[in-house]
Amino acid sequence: MTDQEFRVLEKMQIYGGDFIKALANCFHKADNINFKKLKDTFSEYWKQYEEM
Repeated sequence: MTDQEFRVLEKMQIYGGDFIKALANCFHKADNINFKKLKDTFSEYWKQYEEM
């Protein structure tokens, strides 16, 4: 995980609702392949928190 990705997940955990916080937790537990799958599947959420 890059520093930028870590910062996005921090924002998700701080500002997100229950679902987004659970999603951030999934990202933390995912291996590289599943991390990419999550990022692709939930790209709208990722972009939203990346732009914060």
